[in-house]
Amino acid sequence: MNRIRPLHVLLCALIPGIIIWASLTLVVRHQGWVPPLQAWGAATALVIAVCVLIAGYGVKRMREHQSTWMNPHSAALTAVAGQSSILAGAVFSGVYAGEFFVALQMASSPARTDLLISCLACLTPCIAWVVVGYVVQSWCSIDESDDEPGSGQTSGPNVSQPTV
Repeated sequence: MNRIRPLHVLLCALIPGIIIWASLTLVVRHQGWVPPLQAWGAATALVIAVCVLIAGYGVKRMREHQSTWMNPHSAALTAVAGQSSILAGAVFSGVYAGEFFVALQMASSPARTDLLISCLACLTPCIAWVVVGYVVQSWCSIDESDDEPGSGQTSGPNVSQPTV
């Protein structure tokens, strides 16, 4: 599995952020208000990040040959969950950042302060979700040093096998 590049993460955050910013700017111009944010977005991002981090720690222990509940199939699923966390966290971070910039543009209204606080409260766990995804991705990365000696596994296409 290839690692996710920071440029892709930036694009995953930037594109939804621009779309949300443009859409909500139009809503503010025509209606004068922005729909409020709820705290469930932050709570959900935080719960998912903690679950992925716990599973990633299990993979880390498995790679260090320590006792753990993790098996190779679950480790593969954890690697996918780590990469998915990077992308999903980036998309949601972009959405909340777009709303944050709309709140900054709003004139002095009483709802502006509440929207700024709720945007920051939702943006912070989403950024943490991305960081957790990168940490788990690094814990799940496999290199040639992970092959057990004498396991019969070979690496590379040019290794010749003895014929019987």
